[in-house]
Amino acid sequence: MSEPTILDDLKSDHEEIRLLAERLQETPDPEKRRVLFSDLKSLLIAHARAEDEVLYKPLKRTTSARLKALEGEEEHDVAEFLASRLTDDDDKGGDAWTARSHVIKEVLEHHMDEEETKIFPAARDIFGEERLVVMGAQFRELKEDHLRRQV
Repeated sequence: MSEPTILDDLKSDHEEIRLLAERLQETPDPEKRRVLFSDLKSLLIAHARAEDEVLYKPLKRTTSARLKALEGEEEHDVAEFLASRLTDDDDKGGDAWTARSHVIKEVLEHHMDEEETKIFPAARDIFGEERLVVMGAQFRELKEDHLRRQV
């Protein structure tokens, strides 16, 4: 079996983000929402910042994927902004928080779907398997560093 690439790592994170976002929608309990959201936000920020550095930064230097990478970075910024709005709202059981959590879930799903169907194929073509494996190791290291700094 070959070594995991950055695309494997991103897909794995996407699955976890989807699961956390879904569980967040399913529970009405404010304390459970607080815990789930904390987990989601930590993963989301670490994932996005590491991905920006390891994948989007080199993609922005290409002609074929530059606009896709710039769009992906903007979507990361939007997701972080929405996450900060949810963090600032202490009423995790309230209607406004519930509505915002639905919006961030939709934004994340759109972003991840687009990334998996547009960015991933472009990255495979541009970088090749060997470089994607190296990028995977860099991504994992940087993501872990971001997670440690959030604690």
